[in-house]
Amino acid sequence: MRRRGATQPSAGRLPARRSGGFISVGLVLAMSVGLVGTVLGVGATSRSLDVADGNVWLWSSKPGQVSRVNANSGRVDQNQPLTDSRGHRVEITQNDKYLLLHDLDSGKVTSVDLTRMGFTGSLQVTKGSGVRVALSGDKAALIDQRTGEIRGFDPATLRTTGATLHLPAPLAGGDFDASGKLWVGVPSQGTVASVSLSTKKAAVARSESATPPGHPMAVSVLDHGVLAADTSGRDIAVVTDKVTTLTAPQPLTGATVPARTVGDLAVVTLPKSGQVLPVGLSKPTRPSAFDLPDGVTPDPATPFSGRIYVPDVKHHQVLVFDKSGKNLGTLGLAGAQGPLDLQVREGHLTINAPDASVARVVDPDGVTRVVDKYRTDVPGGDGDLSVIAAPAPGDNGKHGGNGGHSRGGGNGSQGPGQQHTGPPSPPIPVTALAGDHQVSLSWPQPAVNGAPIQQYQVSWDGGHRTFGGGSRSTTITGLHNGQSYSFAVTATNKFGTSPEALSDRVTPGGATPDVPQNVKATVTDKGQVTVTWGKADQARDYVVQPSGGAGSQIVNATSATFDSLTGGQSYTFTVTSRGTNGRASDPSSPSNAVTPFTVPGAPQVSVSGTSQSSVTVSWPPAADNGSKITQYYVQLDGGTAQKESTTSHTFGNLQPATKHTITVWAENAAGTSEKTSVTATTGKPPAPTVSVSVTGKTTTSITVRVSTSQSATKCTVSIGGGASQSCATGNSSHTFSGLHPSSSYSFSATVNDAYQQSISDSASGDTTVISTRNACQNAQPNCSVGIYPAPNQSGTSVGRWKQGSSVNVECKASGQEIYAYNQNGNRRSTIWLKIPGSGYVPWAYSDMSTGTRDSLPTC
Repeated sequence: MRRRGATQPSAGRLPARRSGGFISVGLVLAMSVGLVGTVLGVGATSRSLDVADGNVWLWSSKPGQVSRVNANSGRVDQNQPLTDSRGHRVEITQNDKYLLLHDLDSGKVTSVDLTRMGFTGSLQVTKGSGVRVALSGDKAALIDQRTGEIRGFDPATLRTTGATLHLPAPLAGGDFDASGKLWVGVPSQGTVASVSLSTKKAAVARSESATPPGHPMAVSVLDHGVLAADTSGRDIAVVTDKVTTLTAPQPLTGATVPARTVGDLAVVTLPKSGQVLPVGLSKPTRPSAFDLPDGVTPDPATPFSGRIYVPDVKHHQVLVFDKSGKNLGTLGLAGAQGPLDLQVREGHLTINAPDASVARVVDPDGVTRVVDKYRTDVPGGDGDLSVIAAPAPGDNGKHGGNGGHSRGGGNGSQGPGQQHTGPPSPPIPVTALAGDHQVSLSWPQPAVNGAPIQQYQVSWDGGHRTFGGGSRSTTITGLHNGQSYSFAVTATNKFGTSPEALSDRVTPGGATPDVPQNVKATVTDKGQVTVTWGKADQARDYVVQPSGGAGSQIVNATSATFDSLTGGQSYTFTVTSRGTNGRASDPSSPSNAVTPFTVPGAPQVSVSGTSQSSVTVSWPPAADNGSKITQYYVQLDGGTAQKESTTSHTFGNLQPATKHTITVWAENAAGTSEKTSVTATTGKPPAPTVSVSVTGKTTTSITVRVSTSQSATKCTVSIGGGASQSCATGNSSHTFSGLHPSSSYSFSATVNDAYQQSISDSASGDTTVISTRNACQNAQPNCSVGIYPAPNQSGTSVGRWKQGSSVNVECKASGQEIYAYNQNGNRRSTIWLKIPGSGYVPWAYSDMSTGTRDSLPTC
């Protein structure tokens, strides 16, 4: 058992570090184009960035900073803000010499020369995750999975080479293995291909059948070879020196794999069935899956040092299993939000929550350390998975001091396109053309990040000069012929100074190469511009400069391709050759004028109309950027996109009062634009209707009829705000009993519908009248009886009930006994009769029969 706290593994147990390769599509080790000078340094002594010392860089999107973590101790020794990448997804490709930063949200790739510690080049690629950057030694490649293009480039400067290869699109995966072979999957052919790269040529060196042609595949590049899973079948091909095809015990629908697998164990994750399928690579045999616990929402599992780490997206934790599926424990990340990114590097596994402050580092023995990325004074904790039992439900993985997890909060980070404030990004690339005792420099304007550029500073061995914010070029004179120079350019705004952008090393003096001839520009079928020219004597490389101040390219071949010129704008191109020491020729004559085109601008969509069952969206014509828009696409709630030739679209047959998201994008010959989404809510239907009417009555009841429309979902009818009854949709009859005769009552009916609309109606009615006559038989004509407010004669009368007159009666009450002397047979009674809206009279004087009296309700 490993003693807790013994966190330093012996050197012999650490696997050899990869010299190249894409560093985890999972972990966003985000260092952006805004990586400030305090990270890479300004002076030579402060520029140390040792990528072989066990340090890993972890990204935190909310503060927009990158943290350097010592993998052995779990301690953060440096935090740096990265303004340009705040809220962006960034992938890093790195080896001992080069650091390539791929911002997926801006589509910009930048390079850092780790031997000179400065930014040296930039390249614009298509936004999103469909473009992969791969690196091995001094070789690098861009793999455009959407177009099938593989292009070689110089990792030091990002200058593209003549090595270009087109394979049938789309491609799957794309990375170098540990031996330097570039592997990609070609699903349309059902093959995986190994691509050889040189500075002048890219070619398929080996192709092997892996899955049925046309089937989708998931690809993970191994230390030696590649694994390809048929995600619409059951086949798993392991391609090393030979090809081994395994049959999974269940369909691989929706299967996922990590982009890069380190070690002799691969893992296929089946999110839909909640299973994990380990695949041994040393002697591949039919794999056997194991089940994940209920409620786990897995991202691709990552194998490391004989264990399998499964990120649970829903609960922000990582479950750990051995190869047999035994649960070894759960690694929680207290306060984690958003996705978890896993990568294997430098003999360690890192688990990072980019949207929170927390991360973990795991060594080959399973010892795990918690990392607080926001603080530099906290050492990582440790623990040993071999002694951690799987946590019981509800205890959040806290066994053995390994922490828990939290589901609260959002990431709070800024998204793409939002304005960041901070120092400018580096002004890359810097182009240097050597002459006689001088060097001419030029550079583009960098991202200003919220404030205008105030000045540029150019420095070199032996001097420096400062220029105004409008400068883009200068000539440094008084240099020594035969002496090599490298120039660094920084930009400054009110927030600070950018990192250094470095030029090539050039040497004034020496032989001047010939001027390039026959410069010709053509527009490709995708809108790019390809510039070609004849080879110039004594030329080492060439600087190709578009007109209008667009960024130049330096290439080693006699052609250059421009991907990011402004669509619809006319350009000419000049080419300058550079000799062995960077000595420049005169510029060539301008090429012919061409007009490139790019994907359309994003449509500016608005909601132009809604009804209870439809939504109409419209937009002005999007910018075609040099190529006619062939069609628009409209999509409702992420469903199937519909083609639209006009600039509006109506979605019908929708549910009333329902919120919808409509997304629109445009297409031309160059491809599709960015998508624009709006939300709209359909209108409510007409309110329901209701009517109530009195249809019958007795002395003690009233019957009402309620009529409602079919849209009513709830109906209630009540009497005078008292007792209520439910009513059915349509027509219904309701009798309210126990009422008083000779009385008026009000009724109301209220209906609601499914959209919280309510409407009411009311009616009134009287019960049947019961009356009685004063039967006083006195000979006197004015014989009358008092009407009293209570059933007794103790109070003041409120009126007179005259002989022979009738009153309506609603109820009876017991009260003072009255003796009707010489009347009604000398009747004695304690019963009093209630007159509606008035008082009481004694029944003793009434002509009401005993039966009628008894039928009266009691007051």
